[in-house]
This record gives sequence, C-alpha cells and structure tokens, in this order.
Amino acid sequence: MRRRRNRILALALAAVSLAIILASIGIGSESISLTTAWQDWRAGRSFAESPELSIVLQHRLPRTLAALLAGGGLALAGCVFQALLRNPLATPYTLGIAGGAALGAAAFGRPYARTVGVLARAGVRLRICLG
Repeated sequence: MRRRRNRILALALAAVSLAIILASIGIGSESISLTTAWQDWRAGRSFAESPELSIVLQHRLPRTLAALLAGGGLALAGCVFQALLRNPLATPYTLGIAGGAALGAAAFGRPYARTVGVLARAGVRLRICLG
C-alpha cells in the first residue's frame, strides 16, 4: 500500500514538474504557441524563418534549463549538508554560514559598490536635468 502511494506521489510530482517546465517555456513578454514552435522545429525551419522557434530555443529553453540545474544543485547541496551533519534541521542560518557569506559579499563587493553609487547619482542628476 505504501509503495503504491509513493509511486502515485512520484508520478503526480513529475506531471506537475513537466507542466511547470512547459509553462516556463511558454510564458514571456511575447506570446508564443508551443505547437507552432514544435512544428517549425520538426519542419527544419531556420531561426530567421521562425521567430517563435528562435525565442524558444535561444532564450526560454536555456533559461528554464538553467533554473532546473540551479534548483537541483541547491536541493542536492541541502541534502548533502544535512546528511553530513546528521541533522535534518541544519540550515546555513543556524550554523552561521549565511552570515559568513554576507561578510564575504560585503568585503569583496565593496569595490563595486562605489561604481554602482556613482552610476546611481549620475542617473539621478540626468533625470533632474531632463526634467
């Protein structure tokens, strides 16, 4: 009984994940028909002939795959982190790793902060001058 419930849960999660992946590829500032992009890909059309295919393959699919890899990597890192410490409640916050990361960002991000500040002030001055 328990195995069957686990299989059903795994299949349901896989179906939801697939739906989210397809939605991620289909959603954007430009509305695109995934069936049209699929038909163009099957027909062997070039990116110049099919802007839908170009948007899907050059922008949306890489974005979705990068998100999947980043999320999977973070999940795996969390599992390894908890397994090595043998503590299911271990998080970067409880062990102080997040505070160390913030310190590193503050220490090494400081040279770039000056550039961002200068650019922000220049943008404000330009906006004031232009009215």
